[in-house]
Amino acid sequence: MLRLAVFLMILGFGSTVLFEFTDYRLRLLAWADDYQPYIGIGFGLLGILIVVVGPLLKKSQSGGAQAAQLPQQAPGQPNAAEGQTPSA
Repeated sequence: MLRLAVFLMILGFGSTVLFEFTDYRLRLLAWADDYQPYIGIGFGLLGILIVVVGPLLKKSQSGGAQAAQLPQQAPGQPNAAEGQTPSA
């Protein structure tokens, strides 16, 4: 996911810089010459968005899985980690 994000950032921001300061055009974005520099900025921002949101989604998915794996304790049962028996 990170590789895709870095690729989009380099492609987008690189095409914008090349479009503004040189006559060189990237073949991959040659179809979008009429939309430059906005399409390049959009690709770059999409890459940044993936870098920011990707780890957040991965963190929330792993947090939900960990909560589901915790053993359920019946009411009135002693805590297994403490090793205590209920005194009634």
